[in-house]
Amino acid sequence: MAKKKRPPTLADQLRTFLQNSGVSLRGLAYAAQVDASCLTRFMAGERDLTVSSAGRLADVMGLRLVQTLEDSILPAAQDLADVE
Repeated sequence: MAKKKRPPTLADQLRTFLQNSGVSLRGLAYAAQVDASCLTRFMAGERDLTVSSAGRLADVMGLRLVQTLEDSILPAAQDLADVE
């Protein structure tokens, strides 16, 4: 059985956007009203973004944030199963 391909993360999409758009990381951060150092650390996997920051970045890039069933309910259900 073939593994299901993981959709690109927001960090992946940020990298692609920056590579293809000619917009600098500082320019993107400014347009989205996100601190550039926070964005750099997010892309390096050193910190998370708030939902509002992620939403503003998505808006600037013309993306829409979605949460899948796998991202929300299944991990929560596994956490509950581990407690029992």
